[in-house]
Amino acid sequence: MQHSTVGTTSFERSVAPHVGSLQAAARRLVRDGADADDLVQETLLRAYRFWDRYAADTHLRAWLHRILRNAFVNEYRRRTREREVLQQARTAFEVDGVECKQQAGDDELDGSLSGALAALPEEYRAVLWTIAVDDASYREAAERLGCPVGTVMSRLHRARRGMRVLLAENVALSTEFPGAVATRSAA
Repeated sequence: MQHSTVGTTSFERSVAPHVGSLQAAARRLVRDGADADDLVQETLLRAYRFWDRYAADTHLRAWLHRILRNAFVNEYRRRTREREVLQQARTAFEVDGVECKQQAGDDELDGSLSGALAALPEEYRAVLWTIAVDDASYREAAERLGCPVGTVMSRLHRARRGMRVLLAENVALSTEFPGAVATRSAA
């Protein structure tokens, strides 16, 4: 039998006995108290959002733990993707078929990153910053920036592509003229 309405008191009464086991499982997964609390909060939000889909004849504790595990895996995958993108930006770029390893120190790379970020149009820079630095989901970024999720996704794609091009230009220029940083004219 499915719940026909989302009743806050019904949800609270049903879920409350399982919060302790969710917190313990979250601590085992993330090994940090604050992150565990965030994971439990995300789990409870998802459970509340989909409470009308919960079948009353199923095991509630198992359902909640499955939501917790899925939330953990999704967050892990998202953070892994972000780390990979940042690592790629820091280490090597492919320019005209020739791999150019990072030859400058971290200060020069940070200058190149900030210069490339500043050269992006504002709407791309805002999306990239919100996703990569503020660690927001696409949905959270869309809410913060006041635009649809699809717009966030396309702007993020364009921002990443722009960063690759701008950083590749910086790498190519720095190999030709050490110490130089590429700039884009405002045309």
